[in-house]
Amino acid sequence: PYTTLFRSKKKEIIHTSKNNMMHVQNLTSLKIFQFYLRLITSNVLSISPSYLTDMKYLINRNLCENIGWILSKEIGQIFSLPFAFNKFEIFDKNFFYQIQYFVLHTGDYYWNNIQYLTIHNNIYDSSLLKLIENKFPKLRSIDYQVPHVSLIPQDNEFYQYDTQFNRIKTLKIRNSVKHGCHIPQPFFLLTTNLIELDIEHFYLMQILSISSQQIQTKISNVFNRLQSLTVRQFDERLTEYFFSYFSHIKILSLIFLPYKMQIYRTKLSFLDNLLHSIPNLISFKFEHIKKPHDYHAVIEMKKNIEDTLSEYYLKDNYSCKWYDDHTQKDEKYATLFFST
Repeated sequence: PYTTLFRSKKKEIIHTSKNNMMHVQNLTSLKIFQFYLRLITSNVLSISPSYLTDMKYLINRNLCENIGWILSKEIGQIFSLPFAFNKFEIFDKNFFYQIQYFVLHTGDYYWNNIQYLTIHNNIYDSSLLKLIENKFPKLRSIDYQVPHVSLIPQDNEFYQYDTQFNRIKTLKIRNSVKHGCHIPQPFFLLTTNLIELDIEHFYLMQILSISSQQIQTKISNVFNRLQSLTVRQFDERLTEYFFSYFSHIKILSLIFLPYKMQIYRTKLSFLDNLLHSIPNLISFKFEHIKKPHDYHAVIEMKKNIEDTLSEYYLKDNYSCKWYDDHTQKDEKYATLFFST
């Protein structure tokens, strides 16, 4: 029933209002007021007269230059402009056309601070990609929360687009696993300087199966520039030739697919292939490694893994640490950290 505002640097309370109503006229000591509100609702939202009064007050007192908002049946976003924070989200491909402004004049510099962008909608739209490229000049990371609709064949694939995200260093692709669906040309083909990729294993394997020689060459060029790779839902049974695509990376994270079946093994069969294929690896992390139920088998598994590591690295030159993984309730899992 209360809304509380904090001073961003000192973390001290500067205002508390009851019933989620915030009357900015009471904040007489403010010199700058920057905000971003994301609202989740099942009803169609509208800007109430009290909000309009607050907006007018903020702009008239020069606490912010402008205020923008987007309202829909599911998500509402209200924010001060120029946007003051380095993270933002887009929920609709028509985002840039749906924004409403309190002051009609819009500035090209409104989005200059954004470095990390999360996209929840279908990204296979050339006009949206072009606007993202132009509107966010400091963008360095995209977190693409792939909806299933993005995996439906499109009339225009990426190879026909003239957009290039030269500044993007990090790309995360989530929620992409959907067996038997069309695999569009991957988004990372539009990046030229990508150094960090976070992606799901099955989707990545589907991408690697693309038969076109032209696309394979482009994919290899992207992978050769990578320094860090995170593979989610990693299935250790699907690793043939997999690591050879990433021979240049230095940092690797494998987040294992939690197995429902019983796996009794005291070795990671892929480890030797991994270490041989990626000779410049300086650190890796394995999460959700399923441990044998027997205590002595767990000890044997750890010993076998560390023995394999010692074949590639001098023991005095690396650190190997094990931690119990409590994120899975029904089974016993472990996390392994390795660094040189």
